[in-house]
Amino acid sequence: MPDDEGGAANDDVQDVVDALQRHDPQVQPELIAKLVGQVAPGPRTRKDLLTYLREHPDVVTQGGSRMPKVVGELLYAAIAAGVKGVVSPACASCARPRTLFHNTADGQRICPSCYNRTRRAICSVCGQERHVAGKSSEGGALCGTCRNAGKPDGECAGCGRVMQVRRSKDGLEYCRRCASRRAPTESCASCGRVTRVNARQPDGTGLCSNCYTKERQTTATCDACGQSAALVARKGGRGGHDRNLCGRCYRHPHRECGLCGRTRRVALRATETSPDVCPTCYWAPVVLCATCGQEGLGRRTTNDGDPWCFACQAATRVDEFLADEHGHLRLGYAPVREALLEMDPRSVLHNWGRVECFRLLGDLLTEHGEVTHELLDAEPQAFSVHYLRGVLVSAGLLNERDEYLARLRVFCQDVVAEVDQVSERQVLARYAQWYVIARLQIGPGGLTANQAYNARSEVRSAQRFIAFLSLRGVGVRDCRQRDIEEWALEGRSLHFVRWLKRQRFLPASVAVTTPSVAASAQTGDPDDQLELARRLLHDPSIAGVEERVAGTLVLLYAQPLARIARLTLEDLTEDRGRMQLKLGEHPLDVPPVLADLLRQLPVHKPFGAARELADEQWLFPGKRAGQPRHAMSLMRALRPLGIPARVSRNTALLHLAASVPPAVIANALGIDTSTAQKWAEVAGSSWSAYGPSRRRDVNQGPVIDV
Repeated sequence: MPDDEGGAANDDVQDVVDALQRHDPQVQPELIAKLVGQVAPGPRTRKDLLTYLREHPDVVTQGGSRMPKVVGELLYAAIAAGVKGVVSPACASCARPRTLFHNTADGQRICPSCYNRTRRAICSVCGQERHVAGKSSEGGALCGTCRNAGKPDGECAGCGRVMQVRRSKDGLEYCRRCASRRAPTESCASCGRVTRVNARQPDGTGLCSNCYTKERQTTATCDACGQSAALVARKGGRGGHDRNLCGRCYRHPHRECGLCGRTRRVALRATETSPDVCPTCYWAPVVLCATCGQEGLGRRTTNDGDPWCFACQAATRVDEFLADEHGHLRLGYAPVREALLEMDPRSVLHNWGRVECFRLLGDLLTEHGEVTHELLDAEPQAFSVHYLRGVLVSAGLLNERDEYLARLRVFCQDVVAEVDQVSERQVLARYAQWYVIARLQIGPGGLTANQAYNARSEVRSAQRFIAFLSLRGVGVRDCRQRDIEEWALEGRSLHFVRWLKRQRFLPASVAVTTPSVAASAQTGDPDDQLELARRLLHDPSIAGVEERVAGTLVLLYAQPLARIARLTLEDLTEDRGRMQLKLGEHPLDVPPVLADLLRQLPVHKPFGAARELADEQWLFPGKRAGQPRHAMSLMRALRPLGIPARVSRNTALLHLAASVPPAVIANALGIDTSTAQKWAEVAGSSWSAYGPSRRRDVNQGPVIDV
């Protein structure tokens, strides 16, 4: 009897072999018998498998979604074993070749993803309509987020971290990351890499995530632009679209939000029980905070399952950040805390790990317990360091200092250290300290950006001259005339060379020329400059208010950008309806059109914590707390308008020197009298007969027709 049953079983397997060999003659009967034994070990399951194959022999090549589960498992096993001509079963909903675990009402089989999409309900915890991931103890539906939030954390067997874990087939618990690393892998049919399978092709072979994306991009064509690209909307898909659209052509629908009433992009489509929801209300709904008791934007289940508004979350994050080892707020950091809490709480939470100055402040407080100018000077001098220094100075945690002068001294030390020869290094140090820095005329507001830039340029040029001589095998004391001439061929600066000559470092036979003002000054067309000034004053579309005012002061009043950037509200006065601007010793009456622009200043404010700690005195406020806009920033803004600062200022000075006495120019524009006299000589004007009887009121300033 057993022999008869074994013979019958072998005959049944032979039927399967015959069905598969019609499409792959090379298949071995032993392989098919092994596959049948794996997917159908029991007699009843094997009988169902063989019966269905006899009645539906074409299922091997047609695929479909109505076959029994055991038939699909046999086809999957045959494809994995390398049997050719076998077509993988496809989901009745999405038509993708995937494992079909679930049945629909009409008897077709669908994949787990499509099955989960059909199971939607209102979550009993968060109230959102989502996929049902489980049931609560009371029998209510639970979404995946709320189900996972209710699970106790455990120790991951892979990485050892205490977090949400999931039990694996080996009986151990792993976190999501470790579980993904332990997922089964196989060779990608496209690139050949052994990795996780992202999708399967119709023949059952696997594709990795990169090859799957490339496959979609090369086979899917956008109906709007005709390009082959990844589609974000498919014709006849779940979104109800009538065309295939790529990311460039797709436009999100805009409808009225059922929560806030605004017409915005739809983030969550309406269902039978919920309205359309915009992105703001979807990701940041209005909640009744369990901490402060106020209604505001926040999260529903962030605070141990209770609602928590963004303001309370940001306050907790800031307090933890500024706390000392005892958990108390560090002494003196109350203004910083208030400034941070005055910011948009969502911006604080979103950018906390991205803003470099926050990271630097935390590192210094953790390592040293305080922040000083010396510690900040030791850091790479990036914008984050200057921004943090400005915030701490404005908050009173650091003493205010002449920042440009301090940074200039550090720069000079670094440049001097680059010189190898001791004697040459001593000469450069003497030049930087006792000529460049000592001769700077520092005003009440400290060193200006232009002064610091020019000083750095002089020191750097001196270092390059020493390096130039070193390459030619000579030093400063044995420099030759031809060395200086070749150095000056490309228009390089000779300030350091003239200083060497005056200090008798150079041989007596070496001669250094001193250019005149007329030879060194570059000027432009005054008529074109005046026309550009009229456009700045009357055309609001040409640039912003700051750029229009700064450009006008350069073109008409010959003001350097460093002085323009440091103008304050105290420099503006109103006298009987007339606007006056103080540029020199006496204030000037400005034209009404320029006065209207000046009344609109300041416009731009600092960002972040510097916004709350900023000094409101500046007409051109900068990004750092308590500091004006940098002169180089104004220069970069004026260049696209056709205003080169140096040439435009020289043109204005030359024009004014030809029509206005030097004394008036000096008093009205705030320049030195000797400088004004030199420009008058360049302009060919003689004001020796100019007397008190012809002196005009200096308050009127230069007569400029705008």
